[in-house]
Amino acid sequence: KIHLQFVTYDQNLPTGQRYTNNIHIYINVPEFLVLAKEAETGALHTRAMQMKREGKTDPLFEHLGGTAAAQLKKYGKERPDGMSLSRIVKLVGGSKTDYLLVADSGPGEQSGKGLIVPRFGKKPEQHVAVRLTWRGVNEILLTTAAHYQAWLSAKYSSDWAQLHAPRLEGKPRPGGSQEAGRAQQPVHSEP
Repeated sequence: KIHLQFVTYDQNLPTGQRYTNNIHIYINVPEFLVLAKEAETGALHTRAMQMKREGKTDPLFEHLGGTAAAQLKKYGKERPDGMSLSRIVKLVGGSKTDYLLVADSGPGEQSGKGLIVPRFGKKPEQHVAVRLTWRGVNEILLTTAAHYQAWLSAKYSSDWAQLHAPRLEGKPRPGGSQEAGRAQQPVHSEP
């Protein structure tokens, strides 16, 4: 998952208590990478301009998530109302800027399919909106995608080294025998 943290704070509050809103958003990697690719190709920005011309205010991107009440209880973070925690992130066209990246959280209910459905209407408990130009959207999406690709490469490399390095050093592989790791030599017959 891609983890984004949306925070607002008040500098007049004591250190350690300055966050007035703090929303953690978790987006599935494939979903995020498609959005990043749309920004990179310009498709996202073309769609935004077209929607603006047509007067449409639908989100260009929206992701619903959250944490079920049972999980909150397990983590010791149960809500006083006993409900699930709903989290929503949206990318919408802005009126005074190109885009708004908006995160909201509040009470939700778990559906029969396990989804967390928001139950806060238009009044979330926490709300953070970030103004972005088209370039700012590209910077966030493409930089995050590049960091994910770097992490994935490092993970693959680490996994490969864990599996194959012992064999290359002449040691048995973890969970396997030395013989199982050796390549079979081809059999040649003389004519």
